[in-house]
Amino acid sequence: MYPVREGGTATVRVTLATTGSAPVDEPVTVAYETPADPGKDYVPVSGTLTFPAGTASGTTRTIKVRTLEDKAAESAETIPLKLTVTGAKAPDETPQIVIDAHGLPYLNAKLPVKARVADLLSRMSLAEKAGQMTQAERGAVGTGGDIAAYALGSLLSGGGSTPTPNTPEAWAKMIDSFQLRAQATRFQIPLIYGVDASTATTTWSAPRSCPTTSDSAPPATPDSPSAPAR
Repeated sequence: MYPVREGGTATVRVTLATTGSAPVDEPVTVAYETPADPGKDYVPVSGTLTFPAGTASGTTRTIKVRTLEDKAAESAETIPLKLTVTGAKAPDETPQIVIDAHGLPYLNAKLPVKARVADLLSRMSLAEKAGQMTQAERGAVGTGGDIAAYALGSLLSGGGSTPTPNTPEAWAKMIDSFQLRAQATRFQIPLIYGVDASTATTTWSAPRSCPTTSDSAPPATPDSPSAPAR
């Protein structure tokens, strides 16, 4: 996923990766193309990248896609970049270039929150509203394609649902990758990410220097509504 502001240029990196990090024995070619653009939102591109025999694993080539500024207010637009690979396995997913939503009232930080919310809701479909009210377990969305497909509003790491390795850096990388998926939706609403860490449960593999939740509920008293009946 490659978000870019209208008028900017997206840079897509194509990296050669081999088993055991050995150089490739045979040449690898990657033909690429974007769809034609009748709406004139970007400059269509096509061409071929070549990784000759002997190219080291980790070598990267770039593809640049220039977007055009038309001053019109628009929701986000996704541009697929089709890749046809010869001599190696193609990526599991088609790279997507996303022209950010721009010029719409809900994006204007100078407007009152109430006005921004009203504008956003007026633009959303029923399916998008339902998606925003849905919280999925992160293990159910795989690499995150369902986030954009269903315009999901929230993900949850349930008890034991952790990245590998279970480190702060891996958590940040995982959640950032999910947030990037949300950028491919029409209105690019950020995800709310939840972690099941109550009732003395935590998903950290070892103690950290910062405190973690041990129990989010206050103790029951005879006068509290949560006290058991006697």
